[in-house]
Amino acid sequence: MSTPTAVLDAAARTAGYRLEIRRRCPAAAFLFVDLEDHAPAPARLARCGETYARVAVGRYLAMSGFDWSLYARALPQRAPVSAR
Repeated sequence: MSTPTAVLDAAARTAGYRLEIRRRCPAAAFLFVDLEDHAPAPARLARCGETYARVAVGRYLAMSGFDWSLYARALPQRAPVSAR
């Protein structure tokens, strides 16, 4: 098990969730990305035909050992509704 996967597994178990890593689409509600050291985390990413918006970024700290970014699937933007 790689370090990022082990950290995710430990966090999921602590929170009472089962970790499931998929290698195929459909798009998940959230996307966890392991970043290169000190690499910028884009505000948006496209995966599996969906757009994801950045929610949080974690930088190398103590024993975590890696930088990461969390994204949520972005809702389609709608035109504003005018009041009548």
